[in-house]
Amino acid sequence: MENTVNIQQLVTLASAGDTDAFGELYDIFLDAIYRFVSLRVGNRADAEDITEQIFISMFTAIKRYTDNGVPFEAWMYRIARNKVTDYYRTRKAHVQLEAVAEVPDTRANPEEQVIHTMSRESVMKSLSEIVPTYQEIIILKYVEDKTNEEISAILEKPVAHIRVLQHRAVQALRKVVDYYG
Repeated sequence: MENTVNIQQLVTLASAGDTDAFGELYDIFLDAIYRFVSLRVGNRADAEDITEQIFISMFTAIKRYTDNGVPFEAWMYRIARNKVTDYYRTRKAHVQLEAVAEVPDTRANPEEQVIHTMSRESVMKSLSEIVPTYQEIIILKYVEDKTNEEISAILEKPVAHIRVLQHRAVQALRKVVDYYG
């Protein structure tokens, strides 16, 4: 991830209407936002559509963005969470995480590839069995590698509450993995 100063400069420029600066923000955050959405909706086409909607919303709203101590990235994830919530409101569907697009595996050893794929499928199936709030916590913490402070800003909950949710999410995931394993 780019350094915070550069991101703040790009945000300032994009807020003033600089489309090149917004393009750079898009390039910096596209993969993370897409991954977050994809893990929540489980359908590649829907994830691509929702990600596009997120960036369109960001583009139209960035002029109103104000730095009130919350990182820009948290603001983006809030938009992403809202778009995913809208998706489920309109579709009334269940999360199907096992349908997430495959990430190419660069391991040379075919045995390692099979073990990795089996482990990934098992984790994805197990993750789909826990409540959406716990899914978000697991995805943000262990897939997106966010700190508890960053997750707190994204979910708009106190850091202490994030720690409790994280502990409960891991316990819930462990129970499901133990059940299937």
